[in-house]
Amino acid sequence: MNIWNQWLSDFRIYLENVLNSPENTIIAYTRDCVQFIDFIEKYYPCVYKTGDISEVEAKAFKDKLEEKGYKKITCARKLDSLRKFGEFLKNGGLRKGVNPFYRIPYPKPERDRIDYLTIKEIDILLSMDFRNDFIGLRDNALLELFYRTGFRLSELANLKRHEVKLKDGLILICKKKDEIRKFPGGPKTFEAVTKYLEARKKKIPSSRIKSRNNTFFLNNSGYTITPRSIARIVSKYLKEVAERQKLSTHSLRSSFTTHLLDAGLTIKRVQSILRHKDCMITYKYKWYKKNYENKKSNKNKSN
Repeated sequence: MNIWNQWLSDFRIYLENVLNSPENTIIAYTRDCVQFIDFIEKYYPCVYKTGDISEVEAKAFKDKLEEKGYKKITCARKLDSLRKFGEFLKNGGLRKGVNPFYRIPYPKPERDRIDYLTIKEIDILLSMDFRNDFIGLRDNALLELFYRTGFRLSELANLKRHEVKLKDGLILICKKKDEIRKFPGGPKTFEAVTKYLEARKKKIPSSRIKSRNNTFFLNNSGYTITPRSIARIVSKYLKEVAERQKLSTHSLRSSFTTHLLDAGLTIKRVQSILRHKDCMITYKYKWYKKNYENKKSNKNKSN
């Protein structure tokens, strides 16, 4: 067993027994390390024999990934794996010197397109002529809550009946006794939700509800409506409002976020409402809107 195989074997044991990393993480880290080792063996045979890697080889590997057309987010993930590998070798005393990957900068991620609806499009969406039956009233309430809360698809699909309360112009989502999320509502939202609940009670009495956890939104048979079904419902209505192909359920969350920022709420406040782990996730909405409008403005001037 050569030195690289020994290091890799020890690294796997460290990930599994010390860090208690999930199996998928261990597989991914190992695969990234093997790719780097193969690169060293091919392009730096002397370094491969000694194991004395430096920032030169680390940067060359990053450049090779970019040359092969790897996405920037993939390059960043591979560098993260190797940074942990280098830190393990350094802290374990298996090799001397600094972590060769420590000062290699991560590639800046691509700016993904954010598809959101304008205020006018949202008004059209929520003012559509919904059917006056259980399905129509449910779809109306679903779209209202989707936009007014900025929930993810999974959050909305798993919403329970007892968790939703309407009080003093607010939508209250009570997940736990000590956790109440508050969202601004309005007469139309309250009316849509109230009418749906009345239709729900009339159409499907509690004795007939087949949803194990009594979820808020049900299908016509009284079962929990699946995320895939919700996505189909939302897509159907979005197509009637806007012709953009990439609009999806997440477009409602993006619209909610963008409109909050446009209304003057701080990045920190919106981050708290949306439950973003990193404020940079929230900031990208502001960045995209600003740059999108600048490009649109410049395009109009040139025409």
